[in-house]
Amino acid sequence: MRYLGGKSRIAKEIVEVMSAEREEGMAWVEPFMGSGKVISLVNGRRIGADVNHEMIALFKAIRGGWKPPTDVSREFYYEVKNNQDKYSDHLKAFISIGCSFGSKRWGGYAFNEGRNFAREAHHSLMRLKSLIQDIELHSCDYKK
Repeated sequence: MRYLGGKSRIAKEIVEVMSAEREEGMAWVEPFMGSGKVISLVNGRRIGADVNHEMIALFKAIRGGWKPPTDVSREFYYEVKNNQDKYSDHLKAFISIGCSFGSKRWGGYAFNEGRNFAREAHHSLMRLKSLIQDIELHSCDYKK
């Protein structure tokens, strides 16, 4: 799923550079997990964290079998945005980022004729599901 500030374009290079310094058996700690692209490319023990507790909830829900919607209307986007206390953290993460303009959290409903941003985000998360199964997930500040 696209994520503002995401490292998807350079994920392989990050893993290559960091792996050169990683000793055998050493855990990979990702303090800025974001969309999970970098940590999904790593083997061994992995610990993923992000200050965005809704994104961590989304990853846990995906691992647990939750499937995000493949269609989100403009009306539903703003319903969730304006009534966040009524919705789960994982759904809020999916809609607020996956269905937002530029993947900016609540950056406005993403719309482009011929594209379905919810479906694209859904498929991206479903591809990621098997790659994040054994990651220890934490919602916390990077200093922790």
